[in-house]
Amino acid sequence: MLPPKVWFQDLVCKAVRDLGGSAEREAIYEKAIEIGQFSDEQLAIPPPPGNQANLPSKVHFEISFALSDAKTAGRLDNPSRGVWVSV
Repeated sequence: MLPPKVWFQDLVCKAVRDLGGSAEREAIYEKAIEIGQFSDEQLAIPPPPGNQANLPSKVHFEISFALSDAKTAGRLDNPSRGVWVSV
């Protein structure tokens, strides 16, 4: 079982702040997984069908969507492809 989607949005915002306020997607994945303290079982949950080629786990999938959700909410910006910035 994974935390709710809103929790992931808070997680990615914290990860970007902890990375100095600006970071690339891969660094955000790593930092968010570190901060989130996910279990091996959680990290082993596969992503939804159709996403296996790009994302290794459901955690990565949720982090990816949380970045977009945080941008929509005005909490993060995405000034260039793959780069996320705290607002």
